Amino acid sequence: MVDRITDVKELLEVERLRESNRDLEQTLYTVGHDLQEPLRAIRGFATMLSRCEELNGSSKFVDEILDGCDRMQRRFSALREFTHAGRFEFNGPVSLEQVFMDALNALQHVVAQVDPRIEKAPLPLVRGAREPLISVFQNLLSNAMKYRRPDERVEIHISARNTPDRGLTMVTIEDNGLGFNPEHEERVFEFGTRFANGQSGDGMGLAITKRIIERLGGSIWAKTSLGEGTKFSFTLPLARIHS
Repeated sequence: MVDRITDVKELLEVERLRESNRDLEQTLYTVGHDLQEPLRAIRGFATMLSRCEELNGSSKFVDEILDGCDRMQRRFSALREFTHAGRFEFNGPVSLEQVFMDALNALQHVVAQVDPRIEKAPLPLVRGAREPLISVFQNLLSNAMKYRRPDERVEIHISARNTPDRGLTMVTIEDNGLGFNPEHEERVFEFGTRFANGQSGDGMGLAITKRIIERLGGSIWAKTSLGEGTKFSFTLPLARIHS
């Protein structure tokens, strides 16, 4: 009897947390949406000012306003993506091979510029959702190419290790890039965290990636060393193929 009461309490607590998360997601979405209108107004006025010939050397300040508006717009877009990252339906077995190819295709302009050397082992079928998983691979591959060392060609190694007895696969994406301080291996997945190397970005990609992986029933972690590259690993449930 006591065990049943405990189970009910745990279920109620889980439901309360889910409701709280839904409320938080809705609040984030509403705030991001409502703030875009004044941002558009600021950008509109700044654009008009930039066309005035009487600025007398003050155009750089207008340019800073416009740059700030662009950064804020990117943050709003990332915020919307973050709030939606946990809202999707599982759509059966998903081929990570195809997911990888789709993500690489979406990054073709970066790939053409960086010319990375990519080695990939066979990837399995998983239980998940195709589009969110494309976003996961796109974020991790993009980081590998973005945070690269200037004196070396980018190398990316992708592998998967299946553990059928646990019903999981572990995917690893490893690069030879800049890396970061190992003290931040957990913090790097936090909302708004950025690599401290002067690169542009909104600091949302890894937070979105973590949210997607956890929604799919997996986990993600990083291993890194400053100046020696980064290894991201994540688990996903293997697809159940019924004969």
